[in-house]
Amino acid sequence: MKLGTLLVGGLAVGGLVGAGIYTWRPAPTAGFEETPQLARARQDVVARPDDADAWIRLGDEARHVGDGTTARLAYERVIDLEPLDPRGHARLGILLVDEGRVEAARRHLGRAADLGSADARFVLAGLDDALPADEIP
Repeated sequence: MKLGTLLVGGLAVGGLVGAGIYTWRPAPTAGFEETPQLARARQDVVARPDDADAWIRLGDEARHVGDGTTARLAYERVIDLEPLDPRGHARLGILLVDEGRVEAARRHLGRAADLGSADARFVLAGLDDALPADEIP
């Protein structure tokens, strides 16, 4: 375990890393619009750091404004909190597709599909049917 603070995607993460003890303080991410919805989602994770739904909202709002780093952090937190909930894996997989990280996306989407996500199965099928980038006309 390590004591420290890390600023990732606009969230200051401090505490005993590896022990599941964290302090979450919101901070807007430079270069991204801080919408009222995103600000409210940041406040929600501060108020309820163990609420997977709050982290999903934060990830979704961050992704909406193009802040992939905060979205990724939020979805990874959902996976940590609720490892058998397919939503974190599915959303992270879709984010990774958007970033062009297809193999990592396949792993998360596959896990979400295994956990029962029809959306993840749909996206995976689309990836399997897609042409490789060098073959797109």
